[in-house]
Amino acid sequence: MNVDAAFLRVLLLAVAVAVDATAVASTAAFAYRDFKYTDVLRLSLTFGAFQGGMAFLGWMGGVALENRIAAWDHWVAFIVLGALGVLMIRGSLVATDVRAPQRLTTPVLLSLAVATSIDALAVGVTLGVLNTSAVISCGLIALVTFVLSLLGGWFGRRLGDRFGKRLEIIGGVLLILIGAHIVFSHLR
Repeated sequence: MNVDAAFLRVLLLAVAVAVDATAVASTAAFAYRDFKYTDVLRLSLTFGAFQGGMAFLGWMGGVALENRIAAWDHWVAFIVLGALGVLMIRGSLVATDVRAPQRLTTPVLLSLAVATSIDALAVGVTLGVLNTSAVISCGLIALVTFVLSLLGGWFGRRLGDRFGKRLEIIGGVLLILIGAHIVFSHLR
């Protein structure tokens, strides 16, 4: 696999795992009554840091497992990414009616950051077994999450009302397609 294909794959993974953080940022922007631009920045920075950090933890685990699962690592990537994709799609189809408090507190912010970055941990494992650069991969995941969350927070109600569920479905489909591409390119 050439460098451009590897970078594109990581970029698509970054977008796919950032979608839930973007949807949460968008929702928070109109759910919290006192949400300010500094809150959008704080939320985006936290989400980006957690996504990148969790991906790095997963990457370290994937590297540790690499020699043990080298013969079937592509299937691991497919199963992990496919399962995450299905869960993302399923989660987007479930209706939720949660009322937010007036302010976004630090404990709530950290809880949201952990909840939206669990998938990045699993994706990081995939990156580790596929021998991708931790700095580039995890940095790209953090950067993409930050930028998309920032945009999601800024566009808030419009983005959430119009595209929230569809964005999650697109992210889930992207994860499934990337997993399938990994298997097909390895079997070729």
